[in-house]
This record gives sequence, structure tokens and C-alpha cells, in this order.
Amino acid sequence: MRRYTDDWDELAQREPYYAVLTEPRFLSGALDDEQRRAFFATGEADVERLLAIAGPAFAPRTALDFGCGVGRLTLALAARAESVTGCDVSPRMLEIARRNAGEAPNVRFVTTLDDAAYDFICSLIVFQHIPVREGLRLFAGLLRRLAPGGVAVIHFSLRRPGGALRRLARRLRAAVPVLH
Repeated sequence: MRRYTDDWDELAQREPYYAVLTEPRFLSGALDDEQRRAFFATGEADVERLLAIAGPAFAPRTALDFGCGVGRLTLALAARAESVTGCDVSPRMLEIARRNAGEAPNVRFVTTLDDAAYDFICSLIVFQHIPVREGLRLFAGLLRRLAPGGVAVIHFSLRRPGGALRRLARRLRAAVPVLH
């Protein structure tokens, strides 16, 4: 797990917003106030869509954003829930998320989860970065934290595009951190 922390801390130092959403407009050199607002607007749109999946009567009191990065979904959830936890493996990402959250009284950021239960758990574009065995363990842990009647919306990549050469390149990047 230490390797993932180091990798995401480095990404947080270099390109924190682009590491979350790999669009050129979110690279540090292009990230002005307008693009930063656009970045967080994508979080608003995603949370609106996720809660629509849960149904119009669903109104979470507690929410967890697993793999929160710089707080893209966490901040959108904070406008809709009484209490929101953003969890990320990277302390540097969480530093940025805390700055982005400002004085929001209903948001906390953590690197590890306690045994709290949540009405709503979401995780988007996170599990594709986690090895399957570890991902299954984490997913089971998230489900244990889901409150009765709660909703979890978790994004998984079931198939990655590309042929044998691309699969080999992914394995090499995973095995040799300097290639990543």
C-alpha cells in the first residue's frame, strides 16, 4: 500500500487535478479559476447523476467519497448531506482537498476509514488503479460500512481496451514503478 501512497502523493505534487480527471484543461499550466470551477462542476454533475440513480426520495445524511482526491465529489456531496467523509490514500491529495473545502463544517478528510456507517458511499474512477485482490478487500470493507437502507455507487472497469501489447505495458508499469 505504501507504493500507492507514494505514487498518488507524487501525482498530487505534480498534477493533482489532472491526476483525477485526465483532461488537458486540468493540467497545472491551464488551470485558471475558470477551469478550476469547471473541474468542480464535473463533480456536481456526477453527484447529481449518482443521487438520481438512488431515486428521488433518497436524501443521504452521511456520505463517503472513497478515493476522493482533491475533493471533486466530496464538495458536491457536502452541499447535499449533513456529514461527508472524503477518504484517500494520499495525504498530499487530502491537503489540497482540505484547502478546497475551506471552512465547510460538515466535511472531514481521512486516509483510513473507521467503522462509521454511511447512508451513501460513492467511488468513481478509483478502483481501476487498485490491483484486483486489494480492490475486492476494499470493496467488501465499503459494503460493511453501508448503513441499512443506504446506497453505494461504485465504479469498476470490467474490461480495459487494447490488445496484448497494451496489457503487457500495463503489467510492466505496475511491476516497475519508474515506468509509471
